[in-house]
Amino acid sequence: MDDSAPPRQLGRFYLHTRLAIGGMAEVWLARQEGPAGFAKEVVVKTILPQLAEDHSFIQMFLDEARLAARLNHPNVVQIYELGEEAGTYFLVMEYIRGRNLRAVQRRLRDRKEPFPPGILAHVLVGTCEGLHYAHEATDELGRPMHLVHRDISPDNVLLSVDGQAKVVDFGIAKAASATGTTRPGTLKGKFGYMSPEQALGRDLDRRADVYSLGVVLYELLAGTRPFHSNSELGLLNAIVHTTPPPIESLRPDLPEGLAKVVMRTLAKDREQRFSSAREVGLALDSWMRQCAPTNVVDVAAFLERLFGAERTFSPVIPPRVPSRPGPASVGGRPAAPVAAPSPSSAPAALEAGPGPSPERAAAAPAPAPAIPPPRPRSRWRLVVSLAAMAGMAALGVGAWGGLRPAELAPVPPPPLAASPDAAAVLPDAATKALEAKPPEIAAPMPDAGDPPDAAAPAADRIHRPSVAPVVARQPKGRIVFRVNPWAEVTVDGRKLGVTPLPPAEVAPGMHRVLLENGDLGVKRALSVEVRAGKDAPVRFNFLE
Repeated sequence: MDDSAPPRQLGRFYLHTRLAIGGMAEVWLARQEGPAGFAKEVVVKTILPQLAEDHSFIQMFLDEARLAARLNHPNVVQIYELGEEAGTYFLVMEYIRGRNLRAVQRRLRDRKEPFPPGILAHVLVGTCEGLHYAHEATDELGRPMHLVHRDISPDNVLLSVDGQAKVVDFGIAKAASATGTTRPGTLKGKFGYMSPEQALGRDLDRRADVYSLGVVLYELLAGTRPFHSNSELGLLNAIVHTTPPPIESLRPDLPEGLAKVVMRTLAKDREQRFSSAREVGLALDSWMRQCAPTNVVDVAAFLERLFGAERTFSPVIPPRVPSRPGPASVGGRPAAPVAAPSPSSAPAALEAGPGPSPERAAAAPAPAPAIPPPRPRSRWRLVVSLAAMAGMAALGVGAWGGLRPAELAPVPPPPLAASPDAAAVLPDAATKALEAKPPEIAAPMPDAGDPPDAAAPAADRIHRPSVAPVVARQPKGRIVFRVNPWAEVTVDGRKLGVTPLPPAEVAPGMHRVLLENGDLGVKRALSVEVRAGKDAPVRFNFLE
């Protein structure tokens, strides 16, 4: 994003700098703002615009939110919330000041330095702890989720400036309770880091992530991945059938104990690997304590030596400075002009800050001019106004009755405006129901007792249709779901899916909402009144 351009606003978040872009989403450094000067730097992840209408990507994004929101560990990037703004879904995550292992690898390659084994072992110990926590995660009832990350790579391991490792991006993670499933014959993840069973499309457990950890260890220590090919099919075939070269043949200075840990994680038979990420972490920690004692201070100093002041993804976001609004119209009269501050009265750093969005600029406080009280209307003015309105109404009725069919073309009702993203983010059943045409309203038949118009020609008396008043359609409202932990939602007999869900557009009036949580065996039926053009929130906590 251009630094001179105002930040893009998404809800109460202001997107400043794009940190990364992938095949599914883009990641932004953002600023959350609140009352009384509250501000916090966060990371916002949004679906790529070209995929915003692909239901499978929407479902994958929502699955990531459901899974990652249940994880709270020092070595896992924290998910704060799932948001939706104008049909766009976004995830809000904690901002980690630092670099990922891929950036560290590239910087070492540029400097022609090998990755220090002790530093890497310490980073991977924290990574293993975060992964083990995710593997052991349970749902609200304490049942194991059997979560598998399926995309462990140097890109998804972050290293903070204080030396902490963080696992990120559970976008394609798979759990037994996940609603999204992989279609037969498809592979999710980076091919170079897949385990043999993942390449074969078999059922996965935590040992698939153990294998991916081994590939990361091998690549960063040896400077190359264990398998190479000119095609994806050839790479998958090598992963399944070829034995990787011993890592000590590529890195002769590598201690024997560390080399054994690496090669055991890469065993093709998962029964021969470490049984969990924690076992890998304990093996690395044992070797590190004996051969290369390392702590977080050493890791932080290593990162600073490589990157210096550039060791964070981007500089600190400067505070936004609301600009004063220009003269506005108050009560039909122009407001008093506001004197602009002189350049010398404002700090240079604030003058260079990005401007606010038009919505926030319009909401900025401005000195309000004195407004004289309205003059009281006398009774005779009110009587005259009512008489004039009655005369205009009578004139309008007379003009309506004197028009011929050729002069008065039937006016179709205005089309109902629909959100362009509504069909993209709603479940199939809800989409079909919302796309269905409304029932046609038959025009009222003329009253048989009405006498024909004698002044009109005979043809007009026979063929002139009865003109029905045009009734403008009211805009739809939306039902917004705020359910904890989750629920299957049915609205007026239509099943919409499992929360989190996008708002459901419905006609104004009373609607029947059924919330059902199968894990808890609880159902709740609610009556919700929806007003035209308004949001009607449905809030329910099954855990209370």
